[in-house]
Amino acid sequence: NSGSTWFWAQLAYSDRFQTTLERMAASPKNAAAEFKRSWMDDWVAVGEANEKRRALAGGAQPFGLPEELAKERGDLALGQSITELSFFWGRGLSWNDFVHLLLKTTTGVDSLHVLGDPVPSWLEGKVWLSVHSVVTGTPSKEARLSTSFGQAARYHDSLAERYGDALPVYLPAKHSIVFGSGASAVAPYPYFAPSSMATHGRSLNYRGTNMFGARRWDEQSAPLEQLGASVEAASGALPISGVAAASSAVAGGVCLSSSASSITDALSSQLTPWAALALPGGSMFSAGTSCHLDLEDKGVSRGRLRICARSGVAGVVDGGYTEGSGVAQAVASGAGEVVAVVNDLVSISGLFQRRSGSSETLGIPRLHLPIFAEWYGESLFEDAQHLWIPEGSEFLKQFMVATVRGTTIKNDLFGVEAGRNVTLRVVYVKTDLQIGMLSDYAGYGGLAQEIALCMLSKANAEVMAGWFLRFV
Repeated sequence: NSGSTWFWAQLAYSDRFQTTLERMAASPKNAAAEFKRSWMDDWVAVGEANEKRRALAGGAQPFGLPEELAKERGDLALGQSITELSFFWGRGLSWNDFVHLLLKTTTGVDSLHVLGDPVPSWLEGKVWLSVHSVVTGTPSKEARLSTSFGQAARYHDSLAERYGDALPVYLPAKHSIVFGSGASAVAPYPYFAPSSMATHGRSLNYRGTNMFGARRWDEQSAPLEQLGASVEAASGALPISGVAAASSAVAGGVCLSSSASSITDALSSQLTPWAALALPGGSMFSAGTSCHLDLEDKGVSRGRLRICARSGVAGVVDGGYTEGSGVAQAVASGAGEVVAVVNDLVSISGLFQRRSGSSETLGIPRLHLPIFAEWYGESLFEDAQHLWIPEGSEFLKQFMVATVRGTTIKNDLFGVEAGRNVTLRVVYVKTDLQIGMLSDYAGYGGLAQEIALCMLSKANAEVMAGWFLRFV
């Protein structure tokens, strides 16, 4: 789920990344240097090379001065972030481009790699669930496919015509693949939970306007259950970078917010990945992007809106908009015991009952869709064990393991039935490092090294033997 999809995409499909991890494991004391040399240096070089090309070409450098000042003051994290932002500003700030370039540059996983590709023997036959959320919208909070002066193209869930704003604006979804099953493989699990499709004929209603509303058109997609079946049938041919971009699109929900969309439009950014759910796997993401760009570049018309509707174009965004840990989809797929590695406990709290429900920031909703009957609180972590953090650790602040038990409640959006007993093995790693921006990139390798040294410490031998070795 979310950014962890990047890790799995590289672990499963990149020999280069596997070698990096093996070298880090073989020499934990040198893990930070190995990660920097084998992964991070390649990523940082992308932005630096772009800066040199712009300087030689004499092009505009809107972030040049702030970047130089940050580095002169010794704020490497801010300087690196500005370099990264400057690079993607120049490329249109497309989230698809960002993820594609990251995977290709650091580990060689490019747009030609698909979910059904060969994997290491230890992964063959295992199932990968890549969790995300499909933006469906409601009449009062429609998804914006394209908006510009005097014209717009939007869509919403047809079921909302009956239930209105009581209907969620996202549907939980997942790509799934049996590792190593080939490009023609069919998904082993449904894309949408069958129970979320209880009303047959549920679809997406598209609305286009031009000339300040003087011209209006309405189109409708195929039923969502049919779109889901189309995605499932082409699972093995789905581009890995597209799947990873959808699962990790942390800002993808901007398409539901007029204020946030105005900001991204002004920056010429494309933070919502678009997928043509009705089209074959190999073209699903590229065709969705093309439909969106045609509306942006050529204007809203009946013909272009109809192509979007017939292609089933929808925003596909971070799984965290519906559930941040990925546990709900694992439980829905039959798991009775789940190991969840998290860097915050908010994602775990979303699985349980809590006083704070769904929320909204800058007009972008984030849903609370619990699957367990128990209330979230300290009592859930009564048996938690805290590993000793070695002295001198700079990035690792807390390392906790806990066994948490829950009883499921009925949740049709995920397809979870009531009354099942589930055991969660929670691994919580706390750090001050952020997801990319405003963090010194060298810190990620340092964190990996500190985690490894923590786990190898004699002071933690008992916890390691009693907790982690059960999974070996």
